[in-house]
Amino acid sequence: MNQNQAVRVDRELLLEFFLTFARAEFALKNSGFVTGGEDSALPHWDKFANTIKDQFKKNKTKELEAAVDYIMLNPPMKQVLRDGSLMWEANLPNDGMPETQVLFVLVRRIRNNLFHGGKHNLEVFEDTERTTQLLRSALLIVQESVSVLPNVKAAYDQAAI
Repeated sequence: MNQNQAVRVDRELLLEFFLTFARAEFALKNSGFVTGGEDSALPHWDKFANTIKDQFKKNKTKELEAAVDYIMLNPPMKQVLRDGSLMWEANLPNDGMPETQVLFVLVRRIRNNLFHGGKHNLEVFEDTERTTQLLRSALLIVQESVSVLPNVKAAYDQAAI
């Protein structure tokens, strides 16, 4: 199997997802949603999610509502290490969190599974339709969320990539 045959999800969709996510993280950090210390500066997704919880309207469009519902009803699994073995858990974040915070934990999990290699096990993840739907849903959610606050939207639009 050559390299192109191994990629079962549309490359353009993957590229769009990664670039959108990178622009969003740039926008968060450059508009004050940043955490870390002297050694690092990380986007503060939880603070952002809690800030926009009243302004983010999942029913703004039917497409956005469908995207949010899809991710919440079909959450990406989380790769964990149990007794020295990699395993998958289908757990949801803390029920006490606002929906936007849970949503962004799941969106970050989609990104982490792809970026850190969890989604590359073809024996476990042959369902490319589900992966494609998760990516499309996460894309729409990230794009809509960065447009909620004018300063985040401005930073997102200024991102070089």
